[in-house]
Amino acid sequence: MDRQRVAHDQQSKFDDELLTYRAVVEAQHSFEAKLAALKERFLELVRMDNRQKAGRLFEPFLNDIFRLFDMEPRLSYSLEYEQIDGSLTFDTDDYIVEAKWWQEAIQPHHLYSFNEKVRRKGKNSLGIFISVNGFTSGAREAYRESTPFLTMEGLDFFYVLDGRLTLDELLRRKKRHANETGSCYFPATMFPGE
Repeated sequence: MDRQRVAHDQQSKFDDELLTYRAVVEAQHSFEAKLAALKERFLELVRMDNRQKAGRLFEPFLNDIFRLFDMEPRLSYSLEYEQIDGSLTFDTDDYIVEAKWWQEAIQPHHLYSFNEKVRRKGKNSLGIFISVNGFTSGAREAYRESTPFLTMEGLDFFYVLDGRLTLDELLRRKKRHANETGSCYFPATMFPGE
């Protein structure tokens, strides 16, 4: 009788472990499928001739990728004297987001303006300035030694969408770099081992 009970208990434990494993595999496949769909959307935005339309579609894309990585995104909102492109929560920090998909790289004065937006928020607020087409050398230099925000480029997103690293890892590395150096600029192409 004891052997039957032990065998039954072992079978039950095995069945439970198998169900858990299947759920994990299913969730991973679902995540990978969603990431692949986002990658295709991003590539469609890159190919669009109408850059204004691509820019408008970029905001929901950002919302979806931040949601996929459980970053509690909030779409754009307006305050009395300013427009905020969005916000998110990551590692218990709140970030305001500025997103641009312009043909040219971002100039220093755009970062100055964003810096003021971030500094007018709560004491622990941070920012993420997203420019798909990058930042001029002057913009990168302006926030080389002290910054309340991180920067992201199109290639950063492509590294995430291509599965080379997760969005969590990307932001953690950028934040650590900013904390250690004061520089807002640290693209995934500069990460060690990439």
